[in-house]
Amino acid sequence: MEKSQQLSLLNDLHRQKVIFAVCNNTLTKMNISVLEIFEQAIVVPAGVYEIAVKQQQGYCYIKP
Repeated sequence: MEKSQQLSLLNDLHRQKVIFAVCNNTLTKMNISVLEIFEQAIVVPAGVYEIAVKQQQGYCYIKP
């Protein structure tokens, strides 16, 4: 899938209220700038913490 197709898909999902959360710990470890990620994404301090918070709020984590 080309980058333009990926961005189109991400934008479509964003319009459908899908929230993209990016782990700041991973960005730091992989030396990726926040400026390089999808602009509609939010950066959370730690992905594992975000998952735990969401589970406490009633969300279910499904591991692919």
